[in-house]
Amino acid sequence: MGTIRRFLLPAVLAALAGSVFAGEVPARLREHLASIRTVESAFTQVKHLRLFTREVVLTGRLSIDTSTEKLVWKVETPVRYTVSFEGSKMTQWDEATGNTVRFDTASNSALKAALGQMLAWFSGRFDEMEREYGLEVEEKADAVTVVCVPKGAIASFLRRVVVTFPPDTGYIRSVRLDEVAGDWSEIRFENPDVRTGK
Repeated sequence: MGTIRRFLLPAVLAALAGSVFAGEVPARLREHLASIRTVESAFTQVKHLRLFTREVVLTGRLSIDTSTEKLVWKVETPVRYTVSFEGSKMTQWDEATGNTVRFDTASNSALKAALGQMLAWFSGRFDEMEREYGLEVEEKADAVTVVCVPKGAIASFLRRVVVTFPPDTGYIRSVRLDEVAGDWSEIRFENPDVRTGK
């Protein structure tokens, strides 16, 4: 009976909470990421595209303010461009043209969904992620990995998203997107400056 209770109780609690992503490790991730207010981090993004023999490597900086839902993605090499989201506003600038373009994501469901997913991944909003993805967690000695398998229309082009954390569940170490067609992209974060509190 004790064995049945040990396995059944977490499943029942997860069902009552409306989440299948339950247990000690997800709870630790949720608690830690919910406490984060701002993040500044360097990143390296490696893109593998089937049409090219070499991988494309981008470097830059990411900054997030979870209290204002502001996200700034600044690519510094090999080209320079910046995409920023704040509330429902998106601004994009690129050095090649010098142009700045502004969008209202509230009137563009695809942009709104993309922003929501980015903020969910980067701030650990697993309840939001579960609407679009099946989530599985794996804990090893050197990392905690959350595998996000898309549901619905997204699954036609995106096979999975793998979010990796250090074992102490500090800030995200990497995010990898595997596409159905075989292309993939991995973003590795370096020396993140994480601020917690209100």
